Amino acid sequence: MNTEESSKAYPFLERAEQVFGLATKLTGQLISFSPGGNLQPIDIHPANPLKEEALSTLAGSGLTAEFDLAENLWPITVDPSQFRNVIKHMALNALEAMPLQSGGTLLIKAANESLPENHAKHPTLPPGCYVKISIQDYGCGISKENLPRIFDPYFSTKQLGAQKGMGLGLTLCDSIIRKHGGAITVESEPGKGTTFDIYLPAAAEKAESK
Repeated sequence: MNTEESSKAYPFLERAEQVFGLATKLTGQLISFSPGGNLQPIDIHPANPLKEEALSTLAGSGLTAEFDLAENLWPITVDPSQFRNVIKHMALNALEAMPLQSGGTLLIKAANESLPENHAKHPTLPPGCYVKISIQDYGCGISKENLPRIFDPYFSTKQLGAQKGMGLGLTLCDSIIRKHGGAITVESEPGKGTTFDIYLPAAAEKAESK
């Protein structure tokens, strides 16, 4: 429908378009939470999509990304679009945590890690070969009382605004990573920043040859 901006109906149509966009986005997020999740996993090398998605998300923000990626990273078996979605939301979370006016650096690391029996990294992770991706910001940090709730749906300490989400970003990341057999851990200190560690199982071929 071609409606002039001066038309009385225009504000209502514009608002309807915005609501439709939000509904579409929410539907996609709810699909990611569902048991099947519409996964299409393949073996990929994580370094390039990790860098591309982080740089794309931070472009024009005034923040920079610094990478420390092991050269011999093991391949991982993931749905590529959902893996990129996780990196995007993690970068957006850091973006909102750091003051734009003063700039800032997001440190992203990736390394191979073999978890032995009785490890203490995360209670749901069995022993095995993993790629560990660490995303560290130097923003406002998260208080101890809020830390256990950050992956809860709709929980957010952020005020609503143009760049603020609905409190689903970290929940979405946690859901996607768990469905890929991985886990996310977090450490934070108010006023100093936050580090998220993402553990994703190495591809079966690598795990079997280890």
